[in-house]
Amino acid sequence: MIAASLNCPKCHRSMDKGHIADLTYGAVMQSAWTAGDPVPRRFLGGIKWRRSGNTPIVTFRCPGCGYLESYAPPV
Repeated sequence: MIAASLNCPKCHRSMDKGHIADLTYGAVMQSAWTAGDPVPRRFLGGIKWRRSGNTPIVTFRCPGCGYLESYAPPV
């Protein structure tokens, strides 16, 4: 499990917990990690995606230097 807060490895300040939003076709979703290589779609562009088997990504941001550090913790 990821701690509620981390210290920045660059400037050692306390980092803020958050997430990165994916803005796609009018929907807003939390970014997620998916195992394996992306499979391109032939006609619509982008990649094929399944709703199952994805792990939400948690991202920490340093308010001092802006450094981001992301994790896909076990669910």
